[in-house]
Amino acid sequence: MVSELKYVLITGYGWSGSSAVVDLLKGFDNFWGPDVEFRAIKDPYGLDDLCYNLLENWDVLNSDIALRNFIWHMKRLYRKNSLRSLIPGLNYRSFFGNNFMKQTNIFVEKLVDFEYRGHWWFIDFRKSKFEILQNKFSRRLLGTERKM
Repeated sequence: MVSELKYVLITGYGWSGSSAVVDLLKGFDNFWGPDVEFRAIKDPYGLDDLCYNLLENWDVLNSDIALRNFIWHMKRLYRKNSLRSLIPGLNYRSFFGNNFMKQTNIFVEKLVDFEYRGHWWFIDFRKSKFEILQNKFSRRLLGTERKM
């Protein structure tokens, strides 16, 4: 007999006590929760935002940006946080191992029907100057840069 899993999402503002509720629930035998704050669902660019943009606010532009934002955010959650790191993370790698990004990629692949590997200027707004120059150089090297 397979039991039906039930999920509880605890959310709150910083220092509001939401982790105390999670700790209380961990005291029950039939409750499991990760040892890290699982922000992949509720954060901006997380699963909830992705679902909204794919189901409620769908158009090609919103869906493309929502998927890119989701992947970008999952990579940040996966990344290790350190004083030397320029971009902080929550180090999901240490808790979930490589499986977190593997499952994220499988999930995104199931959502995407068509992929076009081209350059879209709108995406450059989030990139650093170094990334923009690096991508421009790569496109020139590969002969895919459009000359004006």
